[in-house]
Amino acid sequence: MTPPSQKINLGKVFIEYSASALVLLSALLPFANNILGYFIDTSIHFPNSSGKSVLDLDDVIFFLSWPVTLSFLFIGLVFGARLFPKIAVLVSLLIQYVLLIQFIFFDKNNFNIGGLIGSITTFVFLVWGLYKLYIYYTKVLLLDKFKDTTLERFSLILKKKPNL
Repeated sequence: MTPPSQKINLGKVFIEYSASALVLLSALLPFANNILGYFIDTSIHFPNSSGKSVLDLDDVIFFLSWPVTLSFLFIGLVFGARLFPKIAVLVSLLIQYVLLIQFIFFDKNNFNIGGLIGSITTFVFLVWGLYKLYIYYTKVLLLDKFKDTTLERFSLILKKKPNL
């Protein structure tokens, strides 16, 4: 018979895999407009609420995918997604970031080497900065935990020896 500490909690595993699936889905959602473009005509125009400009179905799908993507990503990370989906999201964000930089600054919807190098460089600096913040906050949390345990030990010692 296996000890209780070695038993697998199937509910937790199911939640982790479901969260990982949501995170992977959030990595694919920004590309939903490109994927649906192969199956349906996305050049249909929708009038804006002001009536002055129009949006393509392609743009509507793209703009609607971002809030859903962030929601899925948040839910997946709260419920403990595994490591591979997190890496897939980083790769998806890098590709989307490069494409958006290309489109905004170079007015092209394809890759060129200058924009690619600049986009990857800024993305690497962003990830590096976030990693440094993560390291700093984990050190702060470990220091706080150490201080809390030290204070608890001292309070136990003081309670045991009332004549101090």
